[in-house]
Amino acid sequence: MVLLSAFGIVLLIAAFVLTRDHWWRAMGGVRVTYDGQVSAASRVYKSECGDLLIFVTDEQEGRLYIFHHQSENIGMPSRSTFVLLPGFAYSKIVPPPAPLMQSVKIEVDPELVVQPQLVEFNSFETRRVRVTW
Repeated sequence: MVLLSAFGIVLLIAAFVLTRDHWWRAMGGVRVTYDGQVSAASRVYKSECGDLLIFVTDEQEGRLYIFHHQSENIGMPSRSTFVLLPGFAYSKIVPPPAPLMQSVKIEVDPELVVQPQLVEFNSFETRRVRVTW
């Protein structure tokens, strides 16, 4: 029984290591405001490469946004691409497809502002979202 348990633990660890680029870790100490009001239920996750997955709960059905830190642009992935878990988000596809805002698919100018430890943008519903950490 001990051997079986140890084998199971080794398999779980191996599965996590082999899929680590699929996992986004919840960030602590993050403040999200939506239209100037604190959005306590919204969450922010960080990928292994430093991109941010922002789950804005104040919008209809809760919307996801991905801030790509290297290119400094923002896109909107499909909600079905991610499984949100306590402390983690799992991306079924790597990299997750996320049409950029102000494109043919999403005709919203995000008016993106990027500063150290701050990202601010217009949401799909044209409300201002601010993320600070």
